[in-house]
Amino acid sequence: MVNPDAAPSDDLIESAIARVLEAEREAREATEAAREDARARIEHARSQAIEIARRAERRIRRYQSMIEQRVEAERREIEAQIGALAHAAGEDPQILRREADAVETLVAELTGGDHD
Repeated sequence: MVNPDAAPSDDLIESAIARVLEAEREAREATEAAREDARARIEHARSQAIEIARRAERRIRRYQSMIEQRVEAERREIEAQIGALAHAAGEDPQILRREADAVETLVAELTGGDHD
C-alpha cells in the first residue's frame, strides 16, 4: 500500500516532468501544424477566388461583346430601314438622319452607352 505521507520519489517527479514537457512539445507541434494547414487553406481559397474572378471577367467581356455586336447589327438594320423609308417616301434623308442621331443620343444617355 502507498503511504500518502511519503514524499514522491525522484523517479516519479522526473517522469511527471517528462510527461508535461512531452505534452507541451506535442501541443506546440499541433499548433504549428494547424497554423500551416490554415495558411495552406487560405492560400488555396485565395487562388480559387482569383481564378473565379478571372473567369467572371472573361465571361462579362464575352457577353458585353455579344451585346455590342447585337446592338450594332440592330442599329445598322434601323439605319437601312430609315434609308428605305426615306427613299420610298421621298423624304429628305438628311432630316431623317438628324432624327436618327437624336434617337441614338437619347438611347445612349438612357443606357449609359456612347453615342458615335
